[in-house]
Amino acid sequence: MNIKIILSIVGIIFTVIGWFISHGEDINWVKRLIAPQYTVVIEAYENMIINKSYIKEGDPGFQQIAKILSEKLSGPGDLTISNIHILDHGFSIKSYNTSMKSVPTITIEITVRDGRKTQTSGLEDLRPEIEKRYLKKSIFKAGAWVFWVGILIGIFSIFVEKIYK
Repeated sequence: MNIKIILSIVGIIFTVIGWFISHGEDINWVKRLIAPQYTVVIEAYENMIINKSYIKEGDPGFQQIAKILSEKLSGPGDLTISNIHILDHGFSIKSYNTSMKSVPTITIEITVRDGRKTQTSGLEDLRPEIEKRYLKKSIFKAGAWVFWVGILIGIFSIFVEKIYK
């Protein structure tokens, strides 16, 4: 078979796979393969909601959830989170610039390293932020990379005979 045809087929396959990956947010095996960190974090978070349990330093998903929450903390002293406990979840009415909306919220208790605890209710659900940071970015990067490699292989296949003649 001609090298040009083989490269064209490989380019098309890469392009299709890249497109498929970038649209694979609802396909579990794509999420597990491309964004394994997301799977660990979302499972830890949902387990905290379902079981009203807590996670502590060293637990799977803790570091990522603590990073999101630490961006929302302010106050004196060391605010390094050592324990996160979701006490409840539900819906709250939130006021936005243009309207009011009912949004999923959590009641959470955070313990920092020096033993201080803080509790807040009405905190917006972290799932959209977890998805944005650990799923969408990973899937977009992987899908775009594979897609554009396919395009480049396809373009290269057009010129391959001219290069090797």
